Amino acid sequence: MKIFYAIFTLFIPLLMIFCGILMKKYHSDEPNSAMGYRTKRSMKNNDTWKFANEFAGRLWIKAGIILAVISALVDISYFYVKENYGVYIMLSAVILQSVIMVLTICPVEKALKSNFDDNGKEKSQ
Repeated sequence: MKIFYAIFTLFIPLLMIFCGILMKKYHSDEPNSAMGYRTKRSMKNNDTWKFANEFAGRLWIKAGIILAVISALVDISYFYVKENYGVYIMLSAVILQSVIMVLTICPVEKALKSNFDDNGKEKSQ
């Protein structure tokens, strides 16, 4: 069971890295409802779509790597604690990872807002 905890704790970081690569390199050329970073601001036009997916992809890759390293260190603790505590550690790690994943929306939206106006037109620097 401890092996399961260790693998499950790495699931979200590895998923973030995988999805980050997809968003960064393999996003569609225009907004769609199937895959990608989809918010009202990112789907204004092709420029905002491309920018948001590449920015979010880079961010998810970085965050995923950092979370994977931290999670790997947390995984070591599973082999030194009682089974019951392992469940709590795993749940805490997964909840924290999920919160961090959701919070990545903030810097992406901030970058979109600072680079594009409300109509999706690129701001001149």
